[in-house]
Amino acid sequence: RCYRNILTTNKCLVARIPHNNPTCAICNGEDETIMHSLFHYSCAFKVWEASRLPISNGLSLVDNMVNLLEILRVKLTVDEIRLLWVIAWRIWYGGNSIIFRGKEVYYQGIVPYCCSCIKELDVSCNDETSMSQAIPNVWHPPPPHTVKLNGDGAYNESEGLGGAGVVVRNVQGLVLVAASWFYPFVTDPLSTEALAILYAMELAVREGWKRIMVQSDAEVVINEILSSSPRLSSYGNVVEKIKSFISYFVECHFTCVRRPSNQVAHELAQHACNSHCNNVWFDRIPASWALS
Repeated sequence: RCYRNILTTNKCLVARIPHNNPTCAICNGEDETIMHSLFHYSCAFKVWEASRLPISNGLSLVDNMVNLLEILRVKLTVDEIRLLWVIAWRIWYGGNSIIFRGKEVYYQGIVPYCCSCIKELDVSCNDETSMSQAIPNVWHPPPPHTVKLNGDGAYNESEGLGGAGVVVRNVQGLVLVAASWFYPFVTDPLSTEALAILYAMELAVREGWKRIMVQSDAEVVINEILSSSPRLSSYGNVVEKIKSFISYFVECHFTCVRRPSNQVAHELAQHACNSHCNNVWFDRIPASWALS
């Protein structure tokens, strides 16, 4: 649609609806063209600056998407072009959220969010076959004398906040602790996943459990915890904190699971994200949530 100049901006709609106002509904200054919506209005411009993609020269030379893409096709790598399109999509989505839903958009979180989405997609595509064979789809009890901690994160991009959910069960499958924890300042989804695992580790230390299994459906984060390479991600400090707790335990294992076997932790994380509250329950999960 961008390439064919048929994205539904106000300027494009004038050709179909003659009395439509072509002005940008966000800045109320310039006409809402495709270039203005995705690149030129103030918030979009700040996002592109944060992305560090070398597109500023190209933007100054052209006034339409066709010519811009012809320039960037030569200047950018395939991965950079992919990131450009994902960021442009999120900027468009954010603008629509402001105009049609009246929601403020946390623009500082767009670039980290897009990078984490691409990273998760790459992992999912590269390991799809092995994942289907190796990652469990249902919850299984831990070995004797061991507790299993399932953690999950939830992220609200429009507000730049997140929540962590953790549920701890013993070998009989009985709930020892369930927690729903709110984080008011988070930059991307994978950071909330890492924070959920960190909270689970901190909970295990406080409760004095010495043999634990930690499970999450965020394979990217689990792989970073298990890796010996330096942490360069936005949540690298959280990963290092998680690894610093490992020596406390007699046994400590990290595994990745699919969402169905992590559903309770997922619901707890969503609850924290929506309620903006911290809650901890011992020996139970609130029945009113109908969690299974």
